[in-house]
Amino acid sequence: MVTFHVEDGPHSVTQTSGDNCDMLINGIDSGKLKRGGRMAVRFITPGIRWFACNMDDHCDRDMRFAINVIDNGTDSQSGTPVSQSDTPVKPLVETTASSRVNTPIPRVNIQAAFIAGGAVVGGAIIGAIGFKLVLILRRRREKKIKLEEQRGRREPPV
Repeated sequence: MVTFHVEDGPHSVTQTSGDNCDMLINGIDSGKLKRGGRMAVRFITPGIRWFACNMDDHCDRDMRFAINVIDNGTDSQSGTPVSQSDTPVKPLVETTASSRVNTPIPRVNIQAAFIAGGAVVGGAIIGAIGFKLVLILRRRREKKIKLEEQRGRREPPV
């Protein structure tokens, strides 16, 4: 069983095909879940299920994910049972093989994203330091020229 908790809403838990943000025919849809809203789903058959948030443009901004339900060979549930405080506000929905999708789950290398982000930030910092250094050297040069002009060692530029 998976329980969705909405910390800051509104959001929705809408089953999709995985290819787009459209609700899957006969799929699960929580409707609008406000802050503190919950919905529980029990998966009966193995397979990949795609979900998205269909509030505003959340799905278009990649607020979507997949759950890969594996067959553990038994009918028993593993994990902690839902406690009283986790009682879903929506009725429990069970999915069957008809909602099964064979779309592969995209793999995202989080480490690569952090490295790329770090490279961008690092490059920006080095660029800012370099720019500041150029300004300092330019100012020093201008002061040196002014000082030489005052001492009569250098002719002023024309």
